[in-house]
Amino acid sequence: MTTLTLLDTDTPLLAECEAVARRVVANQGWALVGAWDAFVAEVARSVADGPAGRVGDSLEKRIERAVTRAYCPILYAACRQRHGPRCVRAFEELGRYLHAVALRRTSDGEAAAEAAQRALEIVYAHLDDVREPWAFLGYARVILVRELKPPRRRGKLLQFVPLRGDDPQEPGVQPADPQADAGRADVERSMDDQALRDAIRRCLRSKQQRETILRLFLDEQSVVQVADALGTTPANVWVLKSRALDRLRQCPDVARLLVD
Repeated sequence: MTTLTLLDTDTPLLAECEAVARRVVANQGWALVGAWDAFVAEVARSVADGPAGRVGDSLEKRIERAVTRAYCPILYAACRQRHGPRCVRAFEELGRYLHAVALRRTSDGEAAAEAAQRALEIVYAHLDDVREPWAFLGYARVILVRELKPPRRRGKLLQFVPLRGDDPQEPGVQPADPQADAGRADVERSMDDQALRDAIRRCLRSKQQRETILRLFLDEQSVVQVADALGTTPANVWVLKSRALDRLRQCPDVARLLVD
């Protein structure tokens, strides 16, 4: 495979690509680009060799799309790390992007935040299903649009922690069996709230993960409220929630309370 260098690309085009790339990256708050020269060269190559784009598109618009296309694999790779500062940063950027898209599609700020949260959870659960990393943001946007129509509230712990040895439901997926759904509601209504809180505290060593689960599911606080209480960002709350739910699925104390 031949490595593309700055000398392989037309210099005027390269200069234009660099100027537009700096503007787009700054405006979007993207901070994961490592080798800047190689990134700009990839953008220029995409513009020079790629399709002409939509009728009437300016060169600037084509470059903007090429910048997004070049950044998507970087963002996807960071998300797939699952842990570490680059992963946290990646999910913050993805969450911010999804929230902005949601706000452009609905005037309901709470519905936009909830849809963005659900979409982020689904993306996290299905990272291995992404086949085209260069279209990662488009993949996430499609999930978000689906979650916005119709808006549904799914902030119940039983949808994420399995009962009686069943496989856990994927985030955002409703149980297929109406009787099972009704059974989950009955169990939820009969829960000993304090016992469940104690079990969650024993299971989750991380204070932030404990507070995230307790506030979101038992205290019914919004993601924004939890973020304010923890002194963090909504995107990081989503990451904390996903990791905590992974841990709770392996916790016998919580599973026993949900079954009894």
